[in-house]
Amino acid sequence: MSRFLNTPLNALKQLLKGILDNSELFYEFAKQVNFKWGQMYDKRPHFQSPGQSAHPEDEYSHELVREKLMNLLTTLQKE
Repeated sequence: MSRFLNTPLNALKQLLKGILDNSELFYEFAKQVNFKWGQMYDKRPHFQSPGQSAHPEDEYSHELVREKLMNLLTTLQKE
């Protein structure tokens, strides 16, 4: 049985921390967010490489994705 079966928000917190704490995982997550955005809006996504500036038309830069994940984690920690 899963240790988070009765506490799904704790599972989500751990997932978010894992993504934010692991740079390879974070960059892959940000890439997948951009890819999904491109699919949803039928637009060409702009993939940012680690250490590079984001493309001016990048809807989900590394900075923005990190900010959104951190805001979500902060909100969950208040629960």
